[in-house]
Amino acid sequence: MKEFLDYTLIEYDNFNFKVYTLLEIIVVFFIVKLLLYIIKTGITKSTRFDVAKKYSVYQLIKYVAYVITAIAFFHIVGFNVSYLLLGSSALLVGLGFGLQNLFSDFISGIILLIDSSVKVDDVIEVDGLVGKVVQIDFRTTMVVTRDDKYIIVPNTDLTKNQLVNWTHNDILSRFEIKVGVSYNSDVNVVIKLLK
Repeated sequence: MKEFLDYTLIEYDNFNFKVYTLLEIIVVFFIVKLLLYIIKTGITKSTRFDVAKKYSVYQLIKYVAYVITAIAFFHIVGFNVSYLLLGSSALLVGLGFGLQNLFSDFISGIILLIDSSVKVDDVIEVDGLVGKVVQIDFRTTMVVTRDDKYIIVPNTDLTKNQLVNWTHNDILSRFEIKVGVSYNSDVNVVIKLLK
């Protein structure tokens, strides 16, 4: 058994990827998946939060878990994570200038998930677009219009621009529809037909 676990799958210079390393990665992956499932079940059963808050809390926990898992995978494989983080910080400074909009969308996504000014199932209006929020991710928010069109809105549009949240405090929302009839129409009949 020890010989099987010590068997080298990939060898390059000083890097050795052995069977037990692969097994460690698989075990960590399944532990993280199990923990996320338990956390999601616990959050779903919680009565302290509404549906939108539950979604936001789970999304934040999931993203943090993914980052920690990626760092753990690098550590298991044998990469020195401190050098990787140090090197990536210098690279990110250079990329930051070119990717300002992308980082702005990420920060806006975190703000939306934390402050809950816009939540899943809210009916919002941005730049004349009215739709129901289906999903909030770090970079974009998916909105379904009344015509069943899926619109992907950058999160900065939701935090920078003026936003009307029709259902921020209440599930019911009222829309105004203008109807024109001729002046000689019977008003009671028109009201009855509209109802």
